[in-house]
Amino acid sequence: MPESKQEKVIQLLSTWVVDKYPCPSGVIAQLIQECGWDLKTPKDMKTGKESFNLGNIKGTGPAGHVTVMTHEYYNGKKTAVIANFRAYNHYGEAIDDHFALLKKDRYVNSGVWKAKTPREYAEALKRGGYATDPNYVTNIMKIVDQYKLTRFDPPATPVETIVEKAVDAVMKAIEDWKLQLADKAIDSLSQEKGECGQFILQNAEDWKKRLRSDPQSVLEDLPWLVFVLVDRANGNGGE
Repeated sequence: MPESKQEKVIQLLSTWVVDKYPCPSGVIAQLIQECGWDLKTPKDMKTGKESFNLGNIKGTGPAGHVTVMTHEYYNGKKTAVIANFRAYNHYGEAIDDHFALLKKDRYVNSGVWKAKTPREYAEALKRGGYATDPNYVTNIMKIVDQYKLTRFDPPATPVETIVEKAVDAVMKAIEDWKLQLADKAIDSLSQEKGECGQFILQNAEDWKKRLRSDPQSVLEDLPWLVFVLVDRANGNGGE
């Protein structure tokens, strides 16, 4: 069965979008929403100059700009306006500029790069002021759902993996806490003298290094519990 026009456009856009954006499905649908299935990018209303502007971004681009009649929504009312849109030398250049635009503070702050679903991405675009169309999010999601564009998104992290990472983080925090407690005990013992007038523990820094490089040998030579109990006996225990 021959590939449909829609699928050809989807595959074309995916070559530029996948592995570049956090939520490819939302970006593909957004560009289709902007330019349609014919990738009808803005052309100058007087000269017919092609802009290759897939994102319908206003302003001046690497190839100048084109002037077109477009529509904006003001107070919910659709209004015809004349505006300049950025012009590029090819589609790839337009995608790079679209990517750069979304790196601006207003889009970063609106959550574009934290979006894990196409809806989150579309809503972040709307919050950032990318479009004035009140149906912008709905229209993007219709394209995503109809053409199953989430197939281009990275797989969601399994719950088991999230739990494992959380446990690892907790264990790491515990280990760090133990090291801090041991360091404190070593410092304290290295400053205390026993009945014979000698320091209870010498070469404190060496002991600290061994704790990190070969903790098992330290536990065998001077058990952790001794560190803590002696330190407390000397009145230097923690809270």
